[in-house]
Amino acid sequence: MPRSNFAIIISDFPVLILEVNSGNSEANRYRMMLQAACLVRMGNALRTTATLDYFVKAIYIDANYCATKYTLFQQGVGPHDVVTEVIILSIEEQGTI
Repeated sequence: MPRSNFAIIISDFPVLILEVNSGNSEANRYRMMLQAACLVRMGNALRTTATLDYFVKAIYIDANYCATKYTLFQQGVGPHDVVTEVIILSIEEQGTI
C-alpha cells in the first residue's frame, strides 16, 4: 500500500491523508488523489450498512507551502458509480509570523 506523508486512521482505515510535494513534478498529488479515490471505493464496498457516507479528506502541500484540501466521496457502489471530488479548498499563505 502506498504510504502518505501523514494519515489519520480510524478503525484500521484511513480517513485523512496528507502529501507534501517532494520533487519538481506534481506526481505526488496525482498519486494521493488516486489513493484517496481507491480508499473511498474500498471503504464503501466494505461497509455493513446501506448508507454511503464514507468519505476521505486529502490535503496536498505544494512547493510554495500552499495547501489544497480535497473531499472525495462516492454516490453509489455500482460498477459505473465513480468517486466524486466535492470540495477543493486552497489555503494561501497568510503572511509570516
